[in-house]
Amino acid sequence: MTHSERRAQKLGWWIAAGYRLGEEIDSVTVINLFSDLTSDEHNLSDTRFTSMWNVTAAGKLKESRLARGLMASDEPVYRPCKSGKKCLKFEKRRPAPARGTGAYCATTCGASDRARAKRALAVLPPTPESPRTALGAA
Repeated sequence: MTHSERRAQKLGWWIAAGYRLGEEIDSVTVINLFSDLTSDEHNLSDTRFTSMWNVTAAGKLKESRLARGLMASDEPVYRPCKSGKKCLKFEKRRPAPARGTGAYCATTCGASDRARAKRALAVLPPTPESPRTALGAA
């Protein structure tokens, strides 16, 4: 394994540990800092170097950073469909997740929710006349 391959593996380890390119690793200087090999790493055998900079150790560091709140979780935030229990894709006592930045899981779900709201308005009794109008007519 060449020194440039070792540097790439070491930088990949830090990225796997949750450090993001363009945010925490944002300049050439920081890239060099994270990928620079120590004098001991220059002299290590390939198997020893690979065992030191493995994916499981990076995963442990990432979990530690998540637990301490140093980084946000990679899991997407669940946003339920605005239709709630009336969602057309309602399954396992949960509405389907909303797509993209929209409020509904699908266009049909949004259309049916608007139709239900429109029907609910049509069923409401008309508002009573105000007392001033009733007195003026008498």
